[in-house]
Amino acid sequence: MSGSIPEGLEIFVGTWTTTGLVFDRAEDTPTHFTATDTFEMMPGGKVMLHRSEGRRTGTETSFVAVIRDSGDGYECDTYDRDGTTSHSCAKLDGHDWHIDGDGMRFRGKFDAGFETLSGQWYRDTDDKPDQLWMQVTLARQEA
Repeated sequence: MSGSIPEGLEIFVGTWTTTGLVFDRAEDTPTHFTATDTFEMMPGGKVMLHRSEGRRTGTETSFVAVIRDSGDGYECDTYDRDGTTSHSCAKLDGHDWHIDGDGMRFRGKFDAGFETLSGQWYRDTDDKPDQLWMQVTLARQEA
C-alpha cells in the first residue's frame, strides 16, 4: 500500500489471496484452503462489500458480507452460498483486527504496512468453548 495508511475499512480495499488451515475437529488433520477475497468500499465510505470465493478439499466455497461503520466499530452481516447467515461485530485497534459473532471470534493482526493480515478463528463447540477453527493469512494482491 503506497503513501499514507488509510483509516478504518479503507485498509481492506482491494483483492487479497487468502490461505489457511481448517480444524473441523480437534482430532482430525487440518485441511488446507485457498480463496480470493475482494473488498469494495461503497460510495459514502460507510459501507463495504466483501466477497470471497475459494476452494477447500475440492469443494467450492463462497460468501458475501456487508460491513458497515457503526460509529463504535463495525457491524457485519454475512451470507454464504448455502443461504446461511451470520452477524458479527468487528473492531480495528491499530494493527489488531477482532471479530466477535455468535459462538465464533477472530483475532488477527496486520503487518506494519497493512499488506498481510494473519490470525485465528475460534468457535464454541458443545464440549469446548474457544476451540481453534481456522488459521488464516490474507495477502494483498498487487494492483
